[in-house]
Amino acid sequence: MKQTNSQKKLTVERLLRVDGTEANLYRGEENIFFLADDKGCLLPIKDKEGATIYGIDTKAFAHLGGHFYGDKTHLYIRPERSGRWGVFPLVHGHLRILNEWYAFDERYLYSGMFGARRRIEGELRIPPGKGYYAVDSKHAYINSTRINNSCAASFIGLECDYARDASQVYFRGKAIEGADPDSFLSFNFNERTGLGFDAIDKYRGYNLGKADSNSAEIKDLQLFFSLYPGSEQTYSWLLNSKSSTDETELSWQFLGDGFAVTEQAVYFTLPPFALAGESLQGNHAGRLQDKDKYQCLTELAPGKFQYLQQGYYLYDCQLYWRDLEDRYHFCALKLSKVNAATFTCIGGEYFTDGSKVICRGKILKGVQPDVVQLYSEYLLSDGLSLYYRGKKLSRVMLENFEYLGHHYFSIAGQLYRHDRELKNAKSQSVYQSNCRFISAECLALNNGRVIYRNLLQNKQLDGVSLVVFNHYFAKDGKHVYCIDWNDRFHVIAEADPKTFHAPDFRQDVKLQQKGHDKQRTFDWRQLLPEPEYS
Repeated sequence: MKQTNSQKKLTVERLLRVDGTEANLYRGEENIFFLADDKGCLLPIKDKEGATIYGIDTKAFAHLGGHFYGDKTHLYIRPERSGRWGVFPLVHGHLRILNEWYAFDERYLYSGMFGARRRIEGELRIPPGKGYYAVDSKHAYINSTRINNSCAASFIGLECDYARDASQVYFRGKAIEGADPDSFLSFNFNERTGLGFDAIDKYRGYNLGKADSNSAEIKDLQLFFSLYPGSEQTYSWLLNSKSSTDETELSWQFLGDGFAVTEQAVYFTLPPFALAGESLQGNHAGRLQDKDKYQCLTELAPGKFQYLQQGYYLYDCQLYWRDLEDRYHFCALKLSKVNAATFTCIGGEYFTDGSKVICRGKILKGVQPDVVQLYSEYLLSDGLSLYYRGKKLSRVMLENFEYLGHHYFSIAGQLYRHDRELKNAKSQSVYQSNCRFISAECLALNNGRVIYRNLLQNKQLDGVSLVVFNHYFAKDGKHVYCIDWNDRFHVIAEADPKTFHAPDFRQDVKLQQKGHDKQRTFDWRQLLPEPEYS
């Protein structure tokens, strides 16, 4: 594959994993590169500080297994939760790859989840059971964190992020006070047990590592006892709990953004659900009404709970914020410095309590609510600075600022989308007077050029007649186009632009991916051009 980097052409080759499959990494003469999906170009790999990693022996650089790579002198870890690599000296002859997530040598454990390491005592191994755990001769570990007071010899990983040893039960590496390891059971999220808990012991039930015996709704007690015969005596406390089969159906109130409440409990479901300005499509549309997808928030009492919007809610007269884009956990931030009684929405993601401006759970320092101007749900100005989703754009000067619409603005004619300068469009001077919106993510300039999302498209597109149906198909007066993963337009030579049509953004994604003219149907997944390799 050939890509242009600065003023010279860069020749690279695709790296292979140990199993022979292709990795999303490329070997150059001086650096190792990855393909940035959002930019469609090759970028050098970076370390924990965000600096480009130099000095790699690229000829010797190879995949060792899982998230681990190496050359003759160093170990390189490509972490799961970050784009910044861990780099450590390589001890020859001692490094062993345990699985996708763990490697070790005579002194250190190496974590593929976060690209980190820590000292260990003895040989590392994977304990029996489930989860992302490892043990040495004395202790258990989750990623690169040692689990305090754990016993390696008796440690077992369980379903749903739980684990236990001879004396304690753990949830995501933290001990659960009072839990009984001998009788502790945890359940896979897909396992239907008839209980409203994800784990139980002989004393109580648990949800997400927190003990509770009353708030969760027990749907079918007999189902649980049929799955675990002979357990009636061990879990006798369940027999004294109220089952929903003995009562009338609880009245559910769906509050939006994944929250729901009944007379007995508060519930939450993780994304996908409709975020601000979006609509659910296809099979996801029914998720908000599917009670089985909800988890009980046992720490919240419904009488004290009031959901507001954008992840904000009141509990016992105190304001909290939950990041709606967190697809893994329910974790709420307490906003103790915000006056909950006067808390109102300015617009979009911006709120005020009368004296402060708040965005995504953070107070914008020095911003006064009486002088702000809201341009979009994400973009706000206080007359001195510009803020995108609460982040101050330090390099942006407001003197020549123009808001164009949707997610676009310009500074002295230079175009920005979201919080990013579109360097690809630097050759074009963009003002309100010389552009128009074809769609929320597509601009046409008076000179006929088209900008789609972050890219200036090639000259063959006719900005006057262009119609963008969705994220997959578009057409102008001459051609029909499919749009690839990198937001580039490709001509569909066989399609008739006069009769071609495709579903709009409101339709299910699978429907959007199929367009048709009078003669035939075109499947977007079969139209994408094959990548070119050298």
